[in-house]
Amino acid sequence: MKIGTLVIAFLSLAGPAFPQTVGGAEARARERSAARELAAHRLELLSHQREAADRQRELTELVLRGPGTARLEAEIQQEATALGALQAEKERVLLELLSGSFCSKCERSATEIERVEEKPFAQHLQDVSGERRSASPELIERKVNEYDTRLGRLETEIRTLVERRLRQEAEFQAEARRSEQSVIDARRRLAELEFRASLTYRDLRRARAELQLEALLSGSSTPAVPALTPEPEAETSPSFWLADADGSGAIEHEEGVGLVRDLGGEYRESAPGRTRFEGLTPESIEFLRAAAEATRLIGHEFIVTGAAERDHHSPTSRHYSGDAIDLSARDPAEALALRDAVRQELVRRGFTLGSRPGEVEVEIHGPPLFAVRHVHLEYNR
Repeated sequence: MKIGTLVIAFLSLAGPAFPQTVGGAEARARERSAARELAAHRLELLSHQREAADRQRELTELVLRGPGTARLEAEIQQEATALGALQAEKERVLLELLSGSFCSKCERSATEIERVEEKPFAQHLQDVSGERRSASPELIERKVNEYDTRLGRLETEIRTLVERRLRQEAEFQAEARRSEQSVIDARRRLAELEFRASLTYRDLRRARAELQLEALLSGSSTPAVPALTPEPEAETSPSFWLADADGSGAIEHEEGVGLVRDLGGEYRESAPGRTRFEGLTPESIEFLRAAAEATRLIGHEFIVTGAAERDHHSPTSRHYSGDAIDLSARDPAEALALRDAVRQELVRRGFTLGSRPGEVEVEIHGPPLFAVRHVHLEYNR
């Protein structure tokens, strides 16, 4: 199955069988430059991650704290209760003043006397030698004015408390919006830096892949540059993984970009994924050399789309054991020519084609209805 794409394209008009158009001083310079940039990105990423976490924590604490209007709400409720009680008292007093429950001596209603003196109205009349009678219209008007004044003061106090609560809630909402925006800004800065780091990491993988493939094609059984390891398993890897600051590790992105280099030497992006040379068996390394020679002979691009990856292949794939590689073709006709050329070169190098242990299978893989296929080589053990 195709995962990321590493394209090493070269055509040879003269010179050795494997022209040194990949790797070399230029790739080494790019590898060192990218490693330095990656180390700087690592420090920036850690700083921005802490900033984003701090902004998120501040927002969470703010939301949990709330607008802080609980005490105001309690005061408003208390004042509203007092307002209702005073309104009810006013109505009872007016009824008593009109019905005769009024003391002629102290000019108070039965409700007022019982509330203040905490004794029955009849006992009060006896104690002051007063008489029960209806109040005069002038007295009733005065009492109404007294109660209206008290009610007005309570209503003003309630309005003031409500305004304070609304103002406090508005200030909280404004602070929450500012805090939310700071979280968004911090995450945006982090995402931008992660994107820049992913591009740097792509450049680092690109340069090291060229150096590794150059070493493999030139006869080395081991890559001549540090491997981009350790690589976390796909199902557990985070969106970014930071390794050592010296750049010998890597940042693994959940949509890592492979390398595509066309015949003109220009780079272009490929589908998500990565091509991993670390872990290839000696047989697969020889497959690479045979494929490089076969593509040179037929004038075809040398495009490696699969090697010893740890994911994205079928469950029983031999890629996981390093016993398989994939070569890409632009169309079915090119895939057929590439398959036949690789088969001939493998036979020339002493391999036996077939599906039994010790034999090599070279087949075209890919859905029949799709124009783009790839040639799959695997060693049977």
